[in-house]
Amino acid sequence: MTEINTEKEALSKWAADMLSARDILLKLAEAQQRKKDEVHMAAASELRTEYKVGEHVLLEYPANATKMRKAPNKFLSNLQGPMVVISKVNDQYKLRSLIDEKIHEVHVSRIHPYHHEQFGLTPRRVALRDVLTLFEVADVLNHSGDKKTKKSDLDFLVSFVGYGEEDNLWLPYSEIRDHEALHRYVIRTRMRHLIPVKYREQYRNVRV
Repeated sequence: MTEINTEKEALSKWAADMLSARDILLKLAEAQQRKKDEVHMAAASELRTEYKVGEHVLLEYPANATKMRKAPNKFLSNLQGPMVVISKVNDQYKLRSLIDEKIHEVHVSRIHPYHHEQFGLTPRRVALRDVLTLFEVADVLNHSGDKKTKKSDLDFLVSFVGYGEEDNLWLPYSEIRDHEALHRYVIRTRMRHLIPVKYREQYRNVRV
C-alpha cells in the first residue's frame, strides 16, 4: 500500500511540474508576441493630425494617476486596437471597437496610424488576439449562422470568467474552435462535427 501511495504522489508531482512548465512557456510566448507587436506598432507612430472616416487606427490608453499612458496589463501593447474611425469634429474623434462595437470619443493626440500589411491579419483578428490571450473563456452561450454552411460563416456568443453579461462577445469560429467551451457547446447542440479532428477522440464517449 505504501508503494502505491508513493507512486501516486510521484505521478501527482510530475503532473504539477508539467502544468507549471506549461504556464511558464505560455507566459514567455505571450510576452514575446507582445514585444513583436510593440516593434510593429512603433513603426506606425509617425506624427499625424488627421484621419479619415473608415480608416483603421490604434489608440493610446488614457493617462492614469501618474499621467502616463500605459496598458493595464504587462502583456498588452500600449496601443489598443485597431479601431475604426466613424466621425470627427475638429480634433475630437469617435472610434468604434472591432471587438464589442463600443464607441470611444478621444482627442487626436491619442490616435496612431495602423498599418495592417505589417501584421498579415485582418484588423479584427489582431484586436481579438488580446481578448483570447488575456481573458478566460467561461462558456459558449449561442451561435449565429447555418451549421450546414461553411464553418467560417459561424459566430459564437462567448462569456468570460469574472465578467458580466454586458461583456459577452460574438467571436468567429476560427477564433474559438480550440476552446473546450466551444466543444461542450457543439456537443450539447448536436453540432459535434464542428469539433476539430485533433480533439474528437477525447470526446468520443461524451453524450448530451
